[in-house]
Amino acid sequence: MLLCLMTVPAVAVEHLKLLIFPLDNTLPDVSRDDAGEDIGEDISTWIGEGVAQSMSKQLTDAGIRPFSHGEREDLLVENGLPLGVPLSRGSMIFVADQAEADYVVTGGYTENEDGLRLSARLFDMKNLKQEGEFTVSGTLATLPEMENELAWMIYSSLARTPALSREQFRERVRRIPNSAYAGYIESLNMFWESRRIQLLENAIEEYADFAEARFQMGRIYYQKRDYARALTHIEYGLKLPDERVQSEFMIGTCRLQLGETVRAIEDYRRLLDATRHAAALNNLAVAYIRNEDNVMALRTLVEAWAQERDDPSIAINLAIARYLAGDAPGALKFAEEAVKEYPGNGMLHFLSSFMQDEAGNKDQAAANRAQAARFGVDVDKLLLEEPKAWVRVILNWIIL
Repeated sequence: MLLCLMTVPAVAVEHLKLLIFPLDNTLPDVSRDDAGEDIGEDISTWIGEGVAQSMSKQLTDAGIRPFSHGEREDLLVENGLPLGVPLSRGSMIFVADQAEADYVVTGGYTENEDGLRLSARLFDMKNLKQEGEFTVSGTLATLPEMENELAWMIYSSLARTPALSREQFRERVRRIPNSAYAGYIESLNMFWESRRIQLLENAIEEYADFAEARFQMGRIYYQKRDYARALTHIEYGLKLPDERVQSEFMIGTCRLQLGETVRAIEDYRRLLDATRHAAALNNLAVAYIRNEDNVMALRTLVEAWAQERDDPSIAINLAIARYLAGDAPGALKFAEEAVKEYPGNGMLHFLSSFMQDEAGNKDQAAANRAQAARFGVDVDKLLLEEPKAWVRVILNWIIL
């Protein structure tokens, strides 16, 4: 393997944020590696993104903070830039500035007499200048080692006193075969869900402990509300630093939706030891209500409401929890206030009508029932259920 390194000034790596963009493609179509192994329809569809993600994972394990693939895509969308197409240098720097990144990593790949040539460039956002260029050459079969070498060059250049030796960093080399890795990377931008599932299934079949592919498969089933199948895959997300917290939330939610309330309570409590997240607090309260612990549910929802008022689900649940905990007047007062805050929410109109009816305010109850029906609420069906069945589970980790 031929190496070329241009050194850069060393800085402390603590809390450094790197925005790593996919390597630009200048390769012709290639579909097999040196050993004749089928690696996908065209390596141009995966190698640039694949190298970027592999380096990101290895640098994350080494203590630097690269943006994840999902975070990078969110940044592009937020700044009105397209996904899945090469960006200009100016666009990359603009996005990095918006993200308050410390460094941008860009690069490319091409063929030479030795096989593949990968290059990576390090751009210092503080001083707005390029500080280093790194290149590595090898064969497609040695791509994991090439990724590791590029990541090491970046790490050792940024770290004033590297906490890891070269041998320790080499242990982070990608173990996943190119063929499985190619399918996973291609699945990330695949529009057709059936094809995404097929690509991920193939990758998992070839490499069963493929945490990233398992997690993505779990997310697909989670979105399809197939919670039993989702759970078997999402647990692999606990191995991924960038996905661990969201994985814990989704695991708890799967168990909640499967009726495993005691285990869901344990999952959410463990998550909330790390972050007092409103969605997790809401769902923990739902688990408490389903477990007949209305006092704990009310206490938990009060905290959730204090943190997050953008999701009416929390308001709905808080009104129900007050009622179930025996505070009917407080539940009615809160429901009426919530209706003013969310006048287009039919469920809140229904709750208000239910509580007005119990308070003997028949005319107001009838008016609120009519409003609830106008917003599409099946009032008659809800009245056949117990109030604890009306609570809402928040499925999304990020409250929009």
